[in-house]
Amino acid sequence: MSSRTLKFVGVAPFAYSYSLVPGRYLLCRSHAAQQAFKVNCKTAVLGYLGFPGFIAAPYYVVRNLAELRRNHALNVNAMARSVFVAIVAPLGLVAVLFVLVVCWASAP
Repeated sequence: MSSRTLKFVGVAPFAYSYSLVPGRYLLCRSHAAQQAFKVNCKTAVLGYLGFPGFIAAPYYVVRNLAELRRNHALNVNAMARSVFVAIVAPLGLVAVLFVLVVCWASAP
């Protein structure tokens, strides 16, 4: 297996602005997919907190997946895990919380 240099970007909100923390890694394909998943999980936890988190966080998750694809390290499993954990789950949680708040506010 050949190793390549990959750059993954994590998003961390700080005072309503985002500081991008790029990391350069020299990894083989399987380890590159694992590292991208770790970075995407951190983005899922912290990336939606600031403004405009709902735009920036999914963008950087997709950007990290594109970096894997560009280096021929993207597989279906890595893509599905990252998309679910970093995009679908946080947005689903926000939708559930929104519905709960609306139901609570409209209760007599």
